[in-house]
Amino acid sequence: MKKTLVLFVSALVISGAAQAQAPASAPSASDTRSDPNRVICRTEMEMGSLTKRKKTCMTQAQWKDMTARSALDIEKRQDLRSVTGG
Repeated sequence: MKKTLVLFVSALVISGAAQAQAPASAPSASDTRSDPNRVICRTEMEMGSLTKRKKTCMTQAQWKDMTARSALDIEKRQDLRSVTGG
């Protein structure tokens, strides 16, 4: 009986240790988030409709580029609006 209990407890400890080890080949979450070629899909509401949605998929680098271009466009429009004629 005592041998069975010791064997059972040691089997539990060994199996728990095996499950706790993470595979070395799996990329970490921070590695995949910083990958510029990772595809990201976003769902946006279509203009003029309350129910239609449009799904757009681009790489992380493309989303970053589009965000930067949009910010520059907004900045240019604000600069043009603030210029007074003379």
